[in-house]
Amino acid sequence: MCNPPFHHMHLLDFCFVPSSIFSTQSLYELAVLPQAQRDEIIHEIKDALYTEGGWNKAALAKFKKLDSVLREVGRFHGLTAGT
Repeated sequence: MCNPPFHHMHLLDFCFVPSSIFSTQSLYELAVLPQAQRDEIIHEIKDALYTEGGWNKAALAKFKKLDSVLREVGRFHGLTAGT
């Protein structure tokens, strides 16, 4: 019989470890982009947050360049990069 708290810990590991590895890989890939590309992404984010009045769904929908980078990281490394 499975110990429920132990079982839930494994479920949390299954959910959070791959996403934290993906987050780390994404941050690394953003950091190694040329400065001009990072500046474009930063400008896009600041502009979206300003025009949409802060962090909301409409602002997030305008993060096209950031979304492109994150999709490419997921495509190239997979969601479980490093595991």
